[in-house]
Amino acid sequence: MNIENDKIGSVIHKRLSELCKELKISERKFSTSIGKSPSYISSLNKDITSEVLHNISVKYKHVNIMWIITGEGEMLNNQSTNINENISFADLINEYRLDIKDLNNQIKELEKQKAELEQKLIQAKKHVLEEEDVTCANASGFDLAK
Repeated sequence: MNIENDKIGSVIHKRLSELCKELKISERKFSTSIGKSPSYISSLNKDITSEVLHNISVKYKHVNIMWIITGEGEMLNNQSTNINENISFADLINEYRLDIKDLNNQIKELEKQKAELEQKLIQAKKHVLEEEDVTCANASGFDLAK
């Protein structure tokens, strides 16, 4: 590993994180908007490529690329420009699709956990029915016969 590249990557990561906060978008959304994986910024540990800088300059025309590289100057070229004006309808749809995909994955995981818990409950009910003294369970109102 090149320690110098690691330091540069860390500095670039910090600047891109600051930029995302200024643009009021997540690092994940910013990463995908420049054609990279959702984890691109969070996993950045080396120098930024010219391709990425080009993609940023095309997508975010008001971002000062030299600030990303050197840290010098203003983060944004034109402070009076509305930051959100460059977000197109198609970009919003793509962002929402990513969010929906993430939520669907979370739903599937929760459904899997629910099914596992239901199986454990069935097993617990069977175990209680096998015990001789189920008076307490019956008194609690649980229908253990299911």
